[in-house]
Amino acid sequence: MNNHWLKKIFNTRDLLQMGHMQHVDDENLGMGWLYYAIARMYRPHRIVCIGSWRGFVPMMFAKAMIDNQCDGELIFIDPSMADDFWTDKK
Repeated sequence: MNNHWLKKIFNTRDLLQMGHMQHVDDENLGMGWLYYAIARMYRPHRIVCIGSWRGFVPMMFAKAMIDNQCDGELIFIDPSMADDFWTDKK
């Protein structure tokens, strides 16, 4: 995991609002380290993540899969009806 990637996470305010115990001041991903470590250790070829609001958890899993340097698939299903965030094609 590199510092540039971490800084992008901490500069995206929406990714820090869901109580994963992140701390911006010391670039601590909180529970994000756990999500990342699980995928690094088990090296899954497929991960299904249901519900995430802004994508913090799937991003941690995806980064681990990339760092594992093996092919894999991350399926993200967000059943939340909170807003239309995921309808924007950007």
